[in-house]
Amino acid sequence: IGDISLGNDTTICIGQTLTLSVDAGTGNSIRWQDGATTATYVVTATGYYKVTVYNDCGTVTDDITVTYKQCEAKPDFPNAFTPNGDGNNDTFKPHVNGPMYDYDLRVFNRWGQVVFLSKSQTKGWDGRFQGSLVDVGTYVYLLSYKNTAGGETKIVKGEVTVLR
Repeated sequence: IGDISLGNDTTICIGQTLTLSVDAGTGNSIRWQDGATTATYVVTATGYYKVTVYNDCGTVTDDITVTYKQCEAKPDFPNAFTPNGDGNNDTFKPHVNGPMYDYDLRVFNRWGQVVFLSKSQTKGWDGRFQGSLVDVGTYVYLLSYKNTAGGETKIVKGEVTVLR
């Protein structure tokens, strides 16, 4: 049996998953700390994870401690979207790895008029204003939010292009 490695102990954000994998080689068996026998193991909670690879000639083990923590939201916005109803990239909203508080997303047209306003991080802009699709072009967005309830207000500004 060759060496196996699950990597170094690690910390990841709540809501993310970590997939551990081991190459057991031909003719060897795998057993995880909970009795699972698959080559991959999906981690979804803080804990100690151990894998043993074995055959008639011996065993090799490795372990890893995974810790989950609350991460800052760090919103990441696309720079363009295509609200054409094809089911791909039809709405504009940030990709976020954590909760946000006092969320306020506004999108403005070139005259400074608010064409979209949302207080919910799950609701994205569908490219419409007053029921009609907006013109192709560049729009400005402004997001204000807090990482914690009662925390410091953070501001993210940028531009998004509406394409068809």
